[in-house]
Amino acid sequence: MSALWPRVGVVIERCADLAILLPAVLALLLVVLSWPSAGTLGVVLVAIALGIPYSARVFAAAATGIAATGYVEAARLGGESVGYLIFREMLPNMRELFFTQLGLRFVEAMYIVATAAFLRLPTSLGSANWAVMVRDNVSGILLNPWAVLAPSLAIGIVAVSVNLLAAALGHTQAGRTRSVGDRQ
Repeated sequence: MSALWPRVGVVIERCADLAILLPAVLALLLVVLSWPSAGTLGVVLVAIALGIPYSARVFAAAATGIAATGYVEAARLGGESVGYLIFREMLPNMRELFFTQLGLRFVEAMYIVATAAFLRLPTSLGSANWAVMVRDNVSGILLNPWAVLAPSLAIGIVAVSVNLLAAALGHTQAGRTRSVGDRQ
């Protein structure tokens, strides 16, 4: 919507800028410590809330370029509704960006969950958590470094794998979009 209505875009971008200034660890501490019964739900809500401002900025920048293309202008001049412009003309051309953002937000969520577990915040994540394994074994890292390295590597491998999968899905879906001059 920010690309189609620049005034709305300015408000969205300013709100996103303010939200980006809040560090993830501080937001996590505020939510989990002020709402101790939240548990996993609180961590999930923090991960979602912290991912939205970044994605809003990226999608707004991408949508601005797409909104200036000929086929969007033609649809707008043809009297199409804003919903049609967004869902039929613009969003299909942002599939690759969507999958990339999905991968990045997953990594951010992993970071927040790992931080919550490592800081021993009151969540119901359980002891079968790689971040808990790192935290519990860090005191004996000189005796058995693999007790810390194995779960750390597992976290890294999952993060990289999800991003590679998201990139592959994005490239697969990107071939189905339209460009300037294409007909319906």
